Amino acid sequence: KGIHVHEKLILQFAAGALTAWWVYFKLGEHWREIYIPFDGFINIGWFIIPLIIVFVIFTANAVNFADGMDGLA
Repeated sequence: KGIHVHEKLILQFAAGALTAWWVYFKLGEHWREIYIPFDGFINIGWFIIPLIIVFVIFTANAVNFADGMDGLA
């Protein structure tokens, strides 16, 4: 039957938090910047952490949703 929804979200949050920690602390200052067209780069600092966590959770759920649409999953 698979895992429960809350267990899945906890695992996705943990994966997102691990990815965010790695990006923030291991990749350096350059990875904390976002390019804005016609304006250049802006440093978003610690806000990159929740941004990455949300991105990982949304991406994982979008892939699961798209995989289930064809009826083969």
